[in-house]
Amino acid sequence: MTKNEVLKMKLEAFRQTFQDKTIVYFAGVRGTASAFEEASAIFDPDSPDGFEHETTSMARYGGGNTAHFIVNFGKRPDQVSFIIIDAGSGLRGGVKNLIMPVIRYAIEFGIKEIRVTWVLTHYHEDHVNGITGANPLLFFFHEGVNVKIKFKSPKLGGCGEKPQMQTIMEETYDGGGNFPVPLSSLTAEMHHSQFNVGDTITVADDFKIRTLHGNHPEGVCHYRFEQEGRKAFVMMTDTDLGPEPREEVLEFCRGAKSLYIDSQYRDEEYYGKEPTNDSEQPMRRGGEGVKSWGHSCPYHIVLHLKEMGIKGMPEVTYFGHHGPADSDQFLDRKRREVRLVAAEHGVPPVKIKFARGGGLTRFTL
Repeated sequence: MTKNEVLKMKLEAFRQTFQDKTIVYFAGVRGTASAFEEASAIFDPDSPDGFEHETTSMARYGGGNTAHFIVNFGKRPDQVSFIIIDAGSGLRGGVKNLIMPVIRYAIEFGIKEIRVTWVLTHYHEDHVNGITGANPLLFFFHEGVNVKIKFKSPKLGGCGEKPQMQTIMEETYDGGGNFPVPLSSLTAEMHHSQFNVGDTITVADDFKIRTLHGNHPEGVCHYRFEQEGRKAFVMMTDTDLGPEPREEVLEFCRGAKSLYIDSQYRDEEYYGKEPTNDSEQPMRRGGEGVKSWGHSCPYHIVLHLKEMGIKGMPEVTYFGHHGPADSDQFLDRKRREVRLVAAEHGVPPVKIKFARGGGLTRFTL
């Protein structure tokens, strides 16, 4: 087999496994703060030496990185296209393990253009604290190859006329030492724009993103990614659905192949019957729970799925935005609880999965 024949075979394999598909990749699914697997000595006066030794494992649910997701799409043979969602600490792994290997592989076949559409759900710290993890992409240079990034910032509470992501980039790279290399040194071609939540974003002739307001302090933008000829992916992080299903939310989710939904708190935590699992966020006084904190509980999600009906609900709903103190063992128990509640309300448990970061959750549309 000649060198050209080998290259042609590899190119065809690349197109079939990546370029001709729409792939969704979960790089970070934690909420509030990054968390890490650790061995700790925890103060416990009932233990012989006053400390209990504990190992917290988070490996099976993809580690402790905060929100970052990637959608690959595109059928054009001359370019590679990505959609990046949020910029939590999972961004570094997403860029390192998916985006950059694909770019290097694509260049081998003469692809000259890398297009990225980058959207933010909102601007809280856990969703933007990993921006420098994109440096391999932002500083990427290869003769004759163009990296074009379009940042799309939702206009939420507190936003000014300048797109918020542009402000974040300027503060990170030109803000007096947060990162020592100035923004002017980045080699990617970047464009910033701002949109009103409720608008539809056109990414390509056959790919559109619908947007919807969510219930979260200072606001949050939900996304429904729709490509012609393929089923939709819906992203609804950082939202408190509440117990009463709203038709606009039901319509936004109906018929999707997959839904990612914030389920940070157990039902008992939400209603203040138990303290939260996160010791850094103790239970509020008066048994108020966390109802005003802008996150959902499994019971409310199940009520929404039930209202959509078997034919209308997404094929798979991924429960995510796991708490920073949620170990593998804790999430295993929570998953069993959720499936029991789902079965009681006529929602097939097989349609519910718990999201895993680090690319352990990935699927095609």
